[in-house]
Amino acid sequence: MIITENDPKAALKALDRSQSPHSHLLSSSSSTTSFSPPAYERVPSLPSDVLGPSPQVLNPSAPKGGSRGGTVLVGFFKAFLVASIFWLLMTAFARSIIELSFRGFHDGKAVWGEPLKPQSEDGQIPDSHDCEPDFWGMQPVSSPYDNGRVGQEPLSLGSQESVSQLSSPGPGPRNPKYVYHARYILPATSAQTLYMVARGNHSEGDVFFEPVTGAEEIVVAVKVSHPDDGMQKRIKLCRLQRDGNAEGFGIFTSEERWGWVPHDRRKLHVEVHVRVPVGPSSSLLALESYLPNYSQHFGLFAEDAYFNSLTIRGTDGELYADALAGHNITFQTTNGKIGGHFETDTALTLETSNGRIEVDVDAQNAPTQPLSTSVSLITSNGPILSTLSLSTVRSGDRSYPGEGGSFSAYARTTNGIFNLKVPITPLSPTIIIDGNTTNNRASLSMYRAYEGSFMLNSSNAVESPRRRSDSR
Repeated sequence: MIITENDPKAALKALDRSQSPHSHLLSSSSSTTSFSPPAYERVPSLPSDVLGPSPQVLNPSAPKGGSRGGTVLVGFFKAFLVASIFWLLMTAFARSIIELSFRGFHDGKAVWGEPLKPQSEDGQIPDSHDCEPDFWGMQPVSSPYDNGRVGQEPLSLGSQESVSQLSSPGPGPRNPKYVYHARYILPATSAQTLYMVARGNHSEGDVFFEPVTGAEEIVVAVKVSHPDDGMQKRIKLCRLQRDGNAEGFGIFTSEERWGWVPHDRRKLHVEVHVRVPVGPSSSLLALESYLPNYSQHFGLFAEDAYFNSLTIRGTDGELYADALAGHNITFQTTNGKIGGHFETDTALTLETSNGRIEVDVDAQNAPTQPLSTSVSLITSNGPILSTLSLSTVRSGDRSYPGEGGSFSAYARTTNGIFNLKVPITPLSPTIIIDGNTTNNRASLSMYRAYEGSFMLNSSNAVESPRRRSDSR
């Protein structure tokens, strides 16, 4: 039975049923006879609206309501607010860092603090006026090169005597605008010890010790230079006394530590010239110093003075002697060279770090001495280049060549050359030399008549010892 429907929806339903696989199976199983499909009337076209693209598809970020311009303005103000807060935080952080770095400054100038007072081992200031110089003069300079050459005696000494121009380890302050000169007089008639100390974190420079034959007083001339004015309040230069027979001089600044400050403004550059009485009329038996951040230079003392003891200490500066002689000599520094000529009959100790030791040593020993004359040379990260001349003397007669004598030498360095020469010795001496280095070569040259033994040790290959006459 064929049913025709004029309803378009019914026609579509019938078409769907005819395309269903189940309907096909039913029709196939019921009969094998083929028949033509039923005739359908033309389905009338239905009116429909043409749908365009949705505004949400074209612009998904557009709000459902309101204008687009208002949304952009709100986003701008939010971003501006976040940036402003970030800028304020970074400004506060940077300001705190700057305040910490320049904590030692006030009104654009460094706050130096009060100079330190002498420690117990420094002795005492005999009188309050002993921190006032006999002469204090200010000399503003017109150029960085108008403050005098380092090593040149300050004009305030008022003396025409010449002084040796000793080498300085480095230049003075950059662009000094003010130079002050001061002069102090220390009694020397009964002084057996002369000593110098420096305390505080705001001074550095050079100290020159010069011998003066027949002088009756110790003269200390000081030159202080800095780019800023008002140095009198930042440093104390004082006479000191200790143990009743020791005359001293002290340089005192504050302990205030600053953050980032240009180096030439952190410290006062101090140059000191000390005239030391020598000769038969002098009662001085000892020289002592503790001068951090200072180089120390000694003139030709050996001709007129043989000290009981010389104890010279410093840091970050060179120690140099044109000629020094004494029974017990100790030089100690760091980050600086030790050089010059030394003479001893008891003990010599030269010790530094990160610097070379380049010295000539005259070691003397008397056959009646119970102990050997000892020489110690110690450094690190620097070479030892030294000459050791040995001689035997009678007690009280240093010109007697003699024979015998007992000597010991100890030399140690790291990462540097060890080179020791022993060109002169007395007859039949007793000599013990112990030298070592690491990561570099060692060389020991003995006098031609030496008949003793050697012991060589190395973590690498050792070259056989040879005489000077051996072919290379």
